[in-house]
Amino acid sequence: MKIPNVYIIVLNYNNPNETILCLNSLLKVDYPTLNIVIADNASTDSSVEQIKKQFPSLFLLQNKYNKGYAGGMNLGIKYALENNADLILLSNNDMIYPADFLLPLVKALTNEKAVGIVSPKVLYLNDKEKIYCAGGEIKLFRCGGVSMYRNRDEKKYGNKKRDITLAEGACLLVKKVVFVEKGLLSEKYFMYFEDVEFSERISSKFKIKYIPESVVYHKSGAGKTWSEYSPLYYYYFTRNRLLYYSTKNFLINIYVIFFSILNTLSKSILLGIKISTRELGYKNFKKSFSNLWKGLIDGLLYTVKIKKITNDNPILKNKLIQ
Repeated sequence: MKIPNVYIIVLNYNNPNETILCLNSLLKVDYPTLNIVIADNASTDSSVEQIKKQFPSLFLLQNKYNKGYAGGMNLGIKYALENNADLILLSNNDMIYPADFLLPLVKALTNEKAVGIVSPKVLYLNDKEKIYCAGGEIKLFRCGGVSMYRNRDEKKYGNKKRDITLAEGACLLVKKVVFVEKGLLSEKYFMYFEDVEFSERISSKFKIKYIPESVVYHKSGAGKTWSEYSPLYYYYFTRNRLLYYSTKNFLINIYVIFFSILNTLSKSILLGIKISTRELGYKNFKKSFSNLWKGLIDGLLYTVKIKKITNDNPILKNKLIQ
């Protein structure tokens, strides 16, 4: 039996230190036909120079401008498809991989024809007893994707293989045929919800499976809350929730609109509490608050078809505060 040709796409944007640690771990992975590609989203720092110097044998692709998660990954996916990839793994650059993580994913993906994507068990790097994500689910009542068993004890939870509805974008292994038949990631989201849309789009033909035998590590801090995210998170997560559900029926749209308004109000209040207790600086509060409400307004305008998504650089076009 032919050993599947695996391409791993690691996305980088102005973060060479994290990317280098991720690449060092991938170079130790035990798999015979492994190809590692770095997709750089037009970094403005010394990322490209540092990565090329440290990994001269790896292939590095560069976008002309920052096209977000989907645009960066699509650059790598296209390259992998053009170079005879059988399976393509999409990876954030803040992941650390054990040497034996890949084989259980490859076996699970190739042993069952109906399965198109597999997702590993993701633990926190700085607290390896806690789960970051043990498979994802798309939940309407939560208006988006949910990381299952987050912050739970990894010995007690997430230890059974199962079908899931969401393969989170931090790490997922995808069959070539999925991209060929269902298309690439949607670039209209820029960041957040592209994995939700992609998971739903491919589900009409392919299954998504959670594989707990494969364990990887995420460098995000355990217990991280939404109040600690970057200002861009507030815009894109709020906007894209409405954008994703804007194609659904009228009743779902009404529910998501009310949910988004209440969510924005509650986050605004909690941001205010954070600044009053000095857990959040004024500059960061101002950026986050502004982007949060801009995300809500733009999302509502997209929902009622007053505003259209374009492929222009959304950060520049929307004049977001980074």
